[in-house]
Amino acid sequence: MPREQRTMFDELGATGLRNTAGGRGRGSVDDEWNPRLKGKKRYKYQREILDTSPIVGGMREYIETLMSRPETETEPNPEGMKVSPSVTLEAADYLDSVRDDMAHTWRAMLHDCFTAIWHGHAELEIVLKRRLGPNPGPGLPTSRHNDGRVGWHKIVLRSQDTIEDWEWSEDGSGDVVGVYQERQDGPEVFISMNKLFHVRFRYDRNNPEPSGALRAIERSYRFGNRIEDFEGIAIQRDAGGTMVAKMPVSVFSAKAGTAGALTRATMIEMAQLAGTDEFRGGGFPHATDPATGQASGYDLETLSSTQNIAAFDRPIVRHQTRMGIGLLLQWLFMAVENQGAMAAISAAQDVSQMAVGAKLAALFEQINRGPVRSLYRLTSFPEWAWASYKHGEISPLSPESLVQSVATLVSAGMPVGFDQEITNHLRQTLGLPLPDVGARSAAQPARAGLKRSLV
Repeated sequence: MPREQRTMFDELGATGLRNTAGGRGRGSVDDEWNPRLKGKKRYKYQREILDTSPIVGGMREYIETLMSRPETETEPNPEGMKVSPSVTLEAADYLDSVRDDMAHTWRAMLHDCFTAIWHGHAELEIVLKRRLGPNPGPGLPTSRHNDGRVGWHKIVLRSQDTIEDWEWSEDGSGDVVGVYQERQDGPEVFISMNKLFHVRFRYDRNNPEPSGALRAIERSYRFGNRIEDFEGIAIQRDAGGTMVAKMPVSVFSAKAGTAGALTRATMIEMAQLAGTDEFRGGGFPHATDPATGQASGYDLETLSSTQNIAAFDRPIVRHQTRMGIGLLLQWLFMAVENQGAMAAISAAQDVSQMAVGAKLAALFEQINRGPVRSLYRLTSFPEWAWASYKHGEISPLSPESLVQSVATLVSAGMPVGFDQEITNHLRQTLGLPLPDVGARSAAQPARAGLKRSLV
């Protein structure tokens, strides 16, 4: 059978990602080997990790706080500035205005995006509005602007554990065209990818729900939790012991009948209640008959544990350490990937800053390629005038680090030319005043005259 002729413009292969739809139509990702992380169970389990692990919770607070600190800046298109500066700046002003004209804050939207760090992905629905001022009419969202342009009303998270299925493209390429979301107040809804801001930091086989930072620490979390449970049980048994009810052999014989069965049940219940600290009192024959001195066979005895409770600490600490190392290594590799290994290991503070920069750069690239472009397409601005967002300065370099960096460059033999621009930057970083250009220019002739007079 002759092969169908295809050109270099045709897509022949597929990503290889397994899904229940067979590559086309509605289905869910079927690529997880760990049964605890299959389907929507994954997000409930990961939420448990985030909520109960002090290590993970602390790392989350630390990372998200660092990523929230930089301000968002609007950058005019440099190519557009060459064509028409007025139109380009107008387009930049428009993009700057829509960010602060939503029903929620821009920072709240960024925090929704940060959930992709832990869960692997985040789907935010884009809701538009017409900017018709503070009194647009019944049922219409308000706006700070009254120019009639389209703006963002909301860009809000659709929780990962409410995503029922994905809709794959009918061409079999593996591209996702939409999602099905479960709603508590009614039937599920289909949301097209054109209306979604789909945040991912990994793109393995174009998986719409790739693994996040919690995936690598699941095993350590699970084993650490189990060992802690065993430790709690051992401490309880060691402290309170195990209560045992002793009875004569005759009580267990068939001849004891109903009375023997009742005695056995009563003694066992007394032991169980004593073990759970619910025993208030009771009565049974004395362990030794006072008249004959013979043992009656009845007694309550506590069996103490011989376990070494301290032995549990070592494996617990080991798994907690692995969890911390797992998160920190992922954070470190973000910095190494963008900045290089030697720079990344120079100082912990610098590593954090580089990692934040790498993550924010990836996020803002997705914002500019997604919501920003789709918004501009609904305006009359030409594409060459489209502006973009970027994150601001993460953290200013400390004076000590700056001086040390310059000294290192000079000692290594690198020529460092201190022109006026570099000098001004150093002055600003060190907190020194900038030179007064006007006063300096006025002083030049006077210094020149003084020099001539001295000669």
